[in-house]
Amino acid sequence: MCSLKDKVMRRISKLADIAIQNDPFGEDVDKAEVVAPFSELMKNEVLTADEILSLPDEDLLRRLAGIVAAEAFAYGGSLLTAEQLDMIEESALGKIRGRAG
Repeated sequence: MCSLKDKVMRRISKLADIAIQNDPFGEDVDKAEVVAPFSELMKNEVLTADEILSLPDEDLLRRLAGIVAAEAFAYGGSLLTAEQLDMIEESALGKIRGRAG
């Protein structure tokens, strides 16, 4: 039987596939980098698996799309600095934390 965290990561993985496919630069993105922040949120107890599972697919997909965009910038030779990319990612994840809390 799979754990609740595994269930969350399967859901995130499926939605990440959609976000990557929908992004014009998605082919440049490493899926592992897109899903990793959610594992970290659970590991650091910022959000529980139950809280993530309670979020609608549309909300998660929107957040994942933001992460995909940030990763595409990073791998696409963007002029953004690492700090700016971190700010974009934190902004996307911060909105998840705000809704769950």
